[in-house]
Amino acid sequence: MDHRDIIASLTTEERIRLTAKSDVAGLFQLGAHLGAIVIIGSLIAAEVPFWPLLMLPQGILIVFLFTLLHESVHRTAFNTQRLNDGVARLCSLAIGLPADWFRYFHFAHHRYTQDPENDPELAFPKPETLRQYIVHVSGLPVWWGHFKTLYTNARGDCHDSYVPPKGLPKVRAEARAMIGFYVVVLALA
Repeated sequence: MDHRDIIASLTTEERIRLTAKSDVAGLFQLGAHLGAIVIIGSLIAAEVPFWPLLMLPQGILIVFLFTLLHESVHRTAFNTQRLNDGVARLCSLAIGLPADWFRYFHFAHHRYTQDPENDPELAFPKPETLRQYIVHVSGLPVWWGHFKTLYTNARGDCHDSYVPPKGLPKVRAEARAMIGFYVVVLALA
């Protein structure tokens, strides 16, 4: 039995209940997730005994904001489009991945899934050696990719085929606003 069998076994009512969107439920889950980040961050900042051990769960909580970005880009995390878009922007700031650019990237992935010529997720080779795998799971290539995307978009040098010409000004403005936000945060720190 696989996931297709399980989905096929659901009644229409069960499927509707499981896929229902709710601002209240989404905000509750968001609050719990952000609350966990704040609590663990506070413990790290206070340097409680063994605080370095808290860095792993904190990193996991922050990286999992990508999941919320993904669902918000699909506009399935909340019932309200404005809430989905606002939370997508919040998550994009936290992980350095521009939401509007990611929407274009991700929808191209859905449109061309497993098409080696057009699926942007297939543009980078998968790790084949143990060393490549260790580098891959370190997350460093992901963060470097986010930085390059942000920088390239802010400069107005986005040449990604999946970003339509009419979307380029929005992608550029988004990247510049994100960098501006980071500069202000660093200046106030």
